[in-house]
Amino acid sequence: MEISRLIEKERKLGYSDSAVFGGFSAYVAARARLEQNEALAALANAYREAALQERPRLLQAIAEQTAGETADMAKPAATAKPAATAKPAATA
Repeated sequence: MEISRLIEKERKLGYSDSAVFGGFSAYVAARARLEQNEALAALANAYREAALQERPRLLQAIAEQTAGETADMAKPAATAKPAATAKPAATA
């Protein structure tokens, strides 16, 4: 699922860390580990530990940290050109 959609869902749920089964912060932290993004992992952990009144600021920071993901996913993948096929040799 696209992270921007999860961020919006988390906002709508009142920053309850429940936009994803298992916790929004756990999901973001797991993705951060896969991407080796230590800054995002730190934000996810801070979000999990934060008081409710601190979470909107942290969620905004997570949104800013992941802003490029949607743009990167929207870029079309490079397409490989088909290999040139050899024409059969003319027979005499």
